[in-house]
Amino acid sequence: MIMALTCKNLLKIPYANKMEFVAGEDGLGGVIQRTHILEIIEYMDFVQKGDFIITLGYVLKNDKERWKEFLNLLFEREIAALAIDTERLETDTVKMIRELCEKNACPLFIIPVEMRIPDLQESISKVLHEESMKSMLAEKFFLELMYNNSLVSNSKIKKAEKYGFDMNRMYYFVDIELVADRDLDLQDGSKIKQTYKGITGDIYTIYDENPVEQLKTILYGCIGGKDVGNYIIANGEKLTVLVSPHPAMIQNVVDSICTELNELEIEYKIGVSTKTKGLENMNICYEQAVFARRRCDENSHVKYFETFGIEAIIHDSTDTQLLTSICESFLGAVLAIEDEAKREEIFNTLNEFIRHNCSYDETAQVLYCHSNTVRNRISDIEKRLGISHTNLNDVFNIKLALAIYQNNRKKLT
Repeated sequence: MIMALTCKNLLKIPYANKMEFVAGEDGLGGVIQRTHILEIIEYMDFVQKGDFIITLGYVLKNDKERWKEFLNLLFEREIAALAIDTERLETDTVKMIRELCEKNACPLFIIPVEMRIPDLQESISKVLHEESMKSMLAEKFFLELMYNNSLVSNSKIKKAEKYGFDMNRMYYFVDIELVADRDLDLQDGSKIKQTYKGITGDIYTIYDENPVEQLKTILYGCIGGKDVGNYIIANGEKLTVLVSPHPAMIQNVVDSICTELNELEIEYKIGVSTKTKGLENMNICYEQAVFARRRCDENSHVKYFETFGIEAIIHDSTDTQLLTSICESFLGAVLAIEDEAKREEIFNTLNEFIRHNCSYDETAQVLYCHSNTVRNRISDIEKRLGISHTNLNDVFNIKLALAIYQNNRKKLT
């Protein structure tokens, strides 16, 4: 899973669990990236998306208008959550704060009187650091699997499970090439600069982290609260996402990523692989995403590997594993049939049907059966594979997939 702390799990942390959650339930899925204390509006420029803000209200006191200004600025910066000390606040002030947080889906926590703020901040920061270290190790582990076709050992499986990888779930690779503007230069890894005027009138400059890491943080918040089994991997000048949504939701995940990048006005190219299970085919699945990404153009910034016909792969690659993977993506429903006799009957019928120009009568003659038998078999095959023999593209892809499958079988005998 993504190594990140959500607001929902904040109250599971020792010491931090002494706080009381009072508003903003719709925002509990947000990911906390940092935590710090903020009392002065003029320091708002330090606040970033995903921050967990702690405030005692020393300066704001019970000035409702200043509280509104303060909170609205925090909401604009899309903070993860807010924690306040209500000891010095009037009931009406607290009520207004709760209502605004609820309206803006910003989780609000009440700090008890006996709680020490430094200890609260330390308890959360400790978890954030631990999860960050886990994320770095997981990133390195999966990066190696993406490029290394070595055998999967029990130790690798145990390590993957340690990082939250579920061997029984389906995963997709989403490979992202970023084309940044001059203020977000990924080529030399330069840091983003931001200037602001402090309360004394002096001009200060904030130097943020590497832009790639900033974008990783944004994607954490983008997909972190949607599901488990998600990893974001810095891959040179690219970002690669290993995500495990329900198959019907993969487009929603990709759309969320596109929305975030569009808001940042960053151009991008995205390639999405077919689904894979376990660790064995990770490098092949990653190659699928790369293949799709490289075929993005001005009219389409997102490409799905499953939409490409086999002819494109054959003309572009000599990698037999990649050919086999797309072959299996077309014939997978048949290959999954455990009854070998049934499986071979389907392959034989499909092969002869295509070879005889999708003629039921001619196929029946070759197979020595009635044409209605062939008709029923083909109807069953079309349902299994999600194809139609009246669709020329489907017929062409299946024909080539059968050829690759049969060629592979010859090599094994």
